Amino acid sequence: MAWLRVSERLALGLPWLRLVFIFGAVTAFTAWAAWLLRKTKS
Repeated sequence: MAWLRVSERLALGLPWLRLVFIFGAVTAFTAWAAWLLRKTKS
């Protein structure tokens, strides 16, 4: 899904690096939240 969005922006000649950073931040936040919830359940 993410690669599809990046390839769309590359094909259209639009900036894509900001999109990669946004996807990375969302992934990191989701992983952190999952780790936090898993830690509090134990």
